[in-house]
Amino acid sequence: MKRWPAPLALLTALAACGGGTTTGPGGDGDGIANMSAKIDNVLWRPSFAVTAINAAPGLYSITAARISASNNYTMVFALYNVRGTGTYALGAGVNTFGGTGQLSQPPSNGWSTPLNGAAGEFKITTLTATRMVAEFKFDTETLPPGSAVGPKVTEGVLDIPVSGTGGLALANQGSLLTGTVGGPFNAAAMAGSITNAGGANPILTLVANNGLRSITMSIANMTGPGVYTLSSTTPVRTIGVGGAPGNLFASWSSQTAGGSGTVEILSVTASRVIGNFNATVVPLGGGATGSLAVSGNFEMARLF
Repeated sequence: MKRWPAPLALLTALAACGGGTTTGPGGDGDGIANMSAKIDNVLWRPSFAVTAINAAPGLYSITAARISASNNYTMVFALYNVRGTGTYALGAGVNTFGGTGQLSQPPSNGWSTPLNGAAGEFKITTLTATRMVAEFKFDTETLPPGSAVGPKVTEGVLDIPVSGTGGLALANQGSLLTGTVGGPFNAAAMAGSITNAGGANPILTLVANNGLRSITMSIANMTGPGVYTLSSTTPVRTIGVGGAPGNLFASWSSQTAGGSGTVEILSVTASRVIGNFNATVVPLGGGATGSLAVSGNFEMARLF
């Protein structure tokens, strides 16, 4: 009986378990057949079977590795607050609807989607307790975080089993805020709402950040659906913006002379707040210059 060295025996066993099938995305015998992509326009397939692990509500993690040839990349996805089929932004934080894509290749430190909500997308077309079918693409930058451009992933497809019993996201998981905040804005880094319902002056606070700019809304006497006009007098209702390209300290506010706008609340439940906003904010400090037009829509999980 022929004896393999231990590492080679392990790889041989893994390959035997994960050889894939001859059908599905990209099946031509080079790697498994149920997942493929192009990395910098070069075809890539993992060497072993891939599974989406559903460890907690709305959380899916996928790791796929190729160990041979010059394109021996490992690809990792972390998807947050998945509610079912749909398109999820890549380059998004843990409390938004989306996730991250990462690549590594020895001896590099690796690359990741920048946290801007616009680095790519993961489009789920089928999702059950046992199966995920999706298409994906994403851009990367170097790790540790930096400005150097990394490999580009295109034409990604997968049809893989799902393991775990986490299930879909709960009603109070995941937030989004998209629109214009002095330019296109997608709250990829963080978004959520806090309601102080105590006393006679309930205050709704909405906070969102895209890694470059943040927007904060504070709506006093928010008692339910309706249009709330921004005001610097009681009840105080404001929108503030912080950060700008090249200047993290710049700030704008609707409370400064010349600021104006409204926040419309469309729905309020125990788990979510849904609405839209439209305002003009003016420079407040930190070297901010020029007024900003801000507008958009939000669907926020209630954190408290």
